[in-house]
Amino acid sequence: VLPTRFFRMFRVRIIPKETTDFYVDVVSKTIKQREEHNIVRPDFIHLLLQARKNELKIDQADDRLKSAGFSTVEEHLQSSTENSQYSDLDIAASATSFFFGGLETTTTVI
Repeated sequence: VLPTRFFRMFRVRIIPKETTDFYVDVVSKTIKQREEHNIVRPDFIHLLLQARKNELKIDQADDRLKSAGFSTVEEHLQSSTENSQYSDLDIAASATSFFFGGLETTTTVI
């Protein structure tokens, strides 16, 4: 894996700029529409929007996790920074990573 500096220095792109711009535009429009119309969907984008607003909610349904011996969501949320700001580009990048991670797995299964 080559370092990011190499790609920036030589202006090498793995994904064409038009594709990147299209995907960021789609995600930005989706975010704008959801915020303007108060649309809530139980999906990854909604979780990222909650993280941007520091409004992630903890599901208290399973108390067994507290004594399981590993870090839980509650501990992670308590240790996260309060001032973390996620831009539309950050959310688009996370959504892209999520999409391509699932795409490879789904393609392999099919």
